[in-house]
Amino acid sequence: MASEPTATSARLLADAKQKAAQGDVGGAEQLAKVAAFQELCGSKDPLILAEADSVVATCRYKAGDLSGAITRMVSCVHRAPGNPKYRSLLSTLRLERSRKRRTEAEQLLSEAGHLIRGYQGKGEDLEQARSKSERARTLFKDFGGTNEQISRALMIGSVATAISGDEKQALVLIGQARRLKDQKNYRELEQMYRNRLSAPAQVAHQPSREIPRQPDFNFVPQPRGVPVPDNGEAIVEKVLGDYCMVETSTGFGVIELYSGTVDEGDKIVGTVETYGLFDLHNATTDQELRGYIEEFGETHEEALEKLVEKAQ
Repeated sequence: MASEPTATSARLLADAKQKAAQGDVGGAEQLAKVAAFQELCGSKDPLILAEADSVVATCRYKAGDLSGAITRMVSCVHRAPGNPKYRSLLSTLRLERSRKRRTEAEQLLSEAGHLIRGYQGKGEDLEQARSKSERARTLFKDFGGTNEQISRALMIGSVATAISGDEKQALVLIGQARRLKDQKNYRELEQMYRNRLSAPAQVAHQPSREIPRQPDFNFVPQPRGVPVPDNGEAIVEKVLGDYCMVETSTGFGVIELYSGTVDEGDKIVGTVETYGLFDLHNATTDQELRGYIEEFGETHEEALEKLVEKAQ
């Protein structure tokens, strides 16, 4: 038979869950904390304490505090390590945090690209672009970003660094990007930096006052809020989990779907050939989609390989 403190705590938790279901997040969290305190002063039943942590985590999540929810669920799992429900909830919260952080990183890269494209001689713009690209690279590394995403952050940082006059450091950054993802644009940039560094000293060390036009810098991300082509079309070739491989006018690509569904043969309309998160439309089923453009302009073999790699 349950002890009196445990029985009281259980009643408080039941009331807390009811309040949460009714939308009273603040009241539910307060009751759950009182239940935990009551239990700590009495029987210290780990299952009751774990459930209190779970209720508080749910309240934190509903209040928009994802980090606070994760902290509470870590405590919850520590108190009841054998409960699969708690582990599953913690895993779900961590996955959502990772997605949010990667989206934040894409926003930072978009802003950095805007600063670079609009550069008019202000050193603080370049410093901001470098800072944003470095922050984006850290977020991608810490929260499950792909090599392509990390290398793109390095590339954008190298461009801002080169324009500011430090082409030696720019060469280091673009070298790191190329080693993560060997592609033509990165090789061209790396060679351009090497050529400039090997030029006469009076030329090599003068800061560049404009974005170099060779190689082409069209692959620097467009900033959000700036018009990008939104009338593209893609045909779904293959679907694996939340990822699909598509054929566009310039080759094949990979899209991660955040919302909505697609089947092979469906036509997707929207921005399908620009890196980033976009609202799309499944013209075949007349359904709205939210998708992250992971790859585009690839060969069939390259896109299929990346689809399988990302879906694992």
